Amino acid sequence: PTGTANQHPDHIVVRQLAETAARLARYGGLDELRDLPPHRVTHCFGYAVTPAAEPARDRLALRIDIGAPFERWIQLMECHRTQLRTRKYIELQTARARLLGLEAGVEYAQAIFPIDDFLVENLGQLPPSVRLF
Repeated sequence: PTGTANQHPDHIVVRQLAETAARLARYGGLDELRDLPPHRVTHCFGYAVTPAAEPARDRLALRIDIGAPFERWIQLMECHRTQLRTRKYIELQTARARLLGLEAGVEYAQAIFPIDDFLVENLGQLPPSVRLF
């Protein structure tokens, strides 16, 4: 979930819980965690069900090539029975994945959004852009 105000309240709460859990794991902020070694989550990403749910364009989108696991991706979406009752959820997601993939030069892609900025040592660590100059 990206946490945008027009999204389902459950998605916003899940994002907040995930970020809080990562923070608590790193700093041992609960009595139950004090005896455990700190755990640092290296990346936290948001996901948008529709383009309207995406964060502002000032937040970089990463596209993941999901061509290989595409059939399994569909099977996992089929587990969300409540989503399937209210709209053609799988058709919406597969069409979106196809469009994102075509724009990136692959069959299917999924957009995710980093919650925080990245730090790289050099530009050579970055993957290629999806823009085909």
